[in-house]
Amino acid sequence: MPTLWHLLTPEARPAVWTRTETGYDQKRVGLEITAYESVPPEVVRGDERRRYYDTNLVGLGKAGHIYPPFKLPEEEKTALIEYLKTL
Repeated sequence: MPTLWHLLTPEARPAVWTRTETGYDQKRVGLEITAYESVPPEVVRGDERRRYYDTNLVGLGKAGHIYPPFKLPEEEKTALIEYLKTL
């Protein structure tokens, strides 16, 4: 998961993502990313492909465990993330 927010919001987990140049998402707590539906077609070289985390590949899936097992409202997710920032 690129951020804590993505951990708490499984339906919004990106299929393919890559880190941005600035690197850190302070609001969602984790990596700052650019999300894609699939790896861009112009990315063909292996060294370029390694910059993309493709959850469609075997062993890199985005499903994982659904956490929490109940659905939190967005305001409660935000409150939980804000609390975790204080630790």
